[in-house]
Amino acid sequence: MRKAYEHQFLNRIVRIRHRLGLPTPEPPARRWYRTGEAALFLGVSTKSVLRWTASGFLRCERAGYWAHRYYAVEELLRVQCQLNT
Repeated sequence: MRKAYEHQFLNRIVRIRHRLGLPTPEPPARRWYRTGEAALFLGVSTKSVLRWTASGFLRCERAGYWAHRYYAVEELLRVQCQLNT
């Protein structure tokens, strides 16, 4: 439970820094990200990532219907470029 609150707090800080135009911490280089990590990468909430996935704006991979969502770093970079324009 403590870890979940820690992630929520860190995501909120990153979103605030992003809105204020301050630099946000760069995540370590990886090939695949889970939903929370993708949200941190993009500087948005996890709900935004899930909403974009449901609408088709952001593509993800899943092993099964109930499996975790995994986002490719290339897909996140594409969305990040579109958000910055």
